[in-house]
Amino acid sequence: MDTIDCPKCEHEHQPTGLHEDDIGEMECEKCGFKFEVEVEYDPVYSTSCVEHSYGPWTAREDRQGKQIECRFCIYCQRCELREESDS
Repeated sequence: MDTIDCPKCEHEHQPTGLHEDDIGEMECEKCGFKFEVEVEYDPVYSTSCVEHSYGPWTAREDRQGKQIECRFCIYCQRCELREESDS
């Protein structure tokens, strides 16, 4: 849910953007009903290697059609681009 909706009249209120400020009692600006706001967090975890194990270099085209060389870590899929001076 991207808005704070009044449980009585379903009027949508815009969050402040600071979750800590949105928590607590709120009064609906449309109907005057008082309600409690809670914020739920869904953590997202990502991982990558400390030391990468790259596969072979491969040639690909970038979005502009330019040839680039890159290789990917076989475990976390991190991409490394070969600089032109590295060739």
